[in-house]
Amino acid sequence: MKYATYVGWRRAYRAAVPGYQVIFEGGQKNASAYIEYRGFAETHRIDVGKWTGAPGVVQTPPLLPLPPGIERLARQIFTTDRGITQLCNSPAPALGGRKPIEMLHTLAGINAIESVLKGIAYGNVM
Repeated sequence: MKYATYVGWRRAYRAAVPGYQVIFEGGQKNASAYIEYRGFAETHRIDVGKWTGAPGVVQTPPLLPLPPGIERLARQIFTTDRGITQLCNSPAPALGGRKPIEMLHTLAGINAIESVLKGIAYGNVM
């Protein structure tokens, strides 16, 4: 996504994640955006983008909070929020080429993502 101004970038992030707190750190020359939410047992911060000047290009779209089962498995596999964000926003061959973030809205999609993550975590890579 491309934003012409720093202010537009901030507005877009606030509008993209209603109901969750968006944290901005830094100034107009270099800033980071995070979604902060209360997870299963602790508060999490998910890195959702950087602004490095005008116009700004955000490489990673916002990632909404994950269901607790998926979050737990993803944190076993990936050590950073950026890794989890990239996983959720990349097409997965095991999911028929769909992005996991697109499948979080249905129970069948959540079960399919959990199955793939369990396969990765426990050595049954598909």
